[in-house]
Amino acid sequence: AAAVDDLDLVVFLGDYIYELPNIFTGPDGDTSRRYSSPVPTDLAGYRARYTQVKGDAQLIAAHRSAPFFAIWDDHEVVNNYTVDVDPVLRQAAYQAWWEHLPVRLAPPRNGELVAYRPLRVGSLLDLFILDTRQYTDAPPCPGDDVLGTVPDCPERTNPKRTLLGATQRKWLLEQLDASTATWTALANPVLFADFALRRSDCPS
Repeated sequence: AAAVDDLDLVVFLGDYIYELPNIFTGPDGDTSRRYSSPVPTDLAGYRARYTQVKGDAQLIAAHRSAPFFAIWDDHEVVNNYTVDVDPVLRQAAYQAWWEHLPVRLAPPRNGELVAYRPLRVGSLLDLFILDTRQYTDAPPCPGDDVLGTVPDCPERTNPKRTLLGATQRKWLLEQLDASTATWTALANPVLFADFALRRSDCPS
């Protein structure tokens, strides 16, 4: 759809690839999504996943139609990863992401890549692209799936917990305070507030 909608830009909020097994079974039992490479555990494996994904004709057309401003979510590394993920795995994953996405960033080093950044559209919009994985504390409650479908626990309200990390949070607050654009907005890959679900929406 992006390729035919005459968009000015695309803000891509992550999961450009999936690190899942070769045959992925969806929630409805669908097994039509097949990967031509094993679950990635090194740079070659992540590159293989991007090679397959970027060969999709519709995705190629979408990239041709508008500039992409991208950030990662979890599946570019491993499902639901947080700050504690293996830095060697993260280095491989970030390197492949950096190679395959149109970003003007320095390459990753030692499993770290500062990917949060502003996108300024004249005086109309300041969009702050956030990294809500690399610096994020692990989920506080046992079985937490970020959708609020599990019982709460006291650790959730611990004021020392972080989604952005201290440095990114400070940067964001300073950017918001200094912005003079008509609109300011956040591009955040994960939820940062309560999400109301009907019972029928919850996984069985």
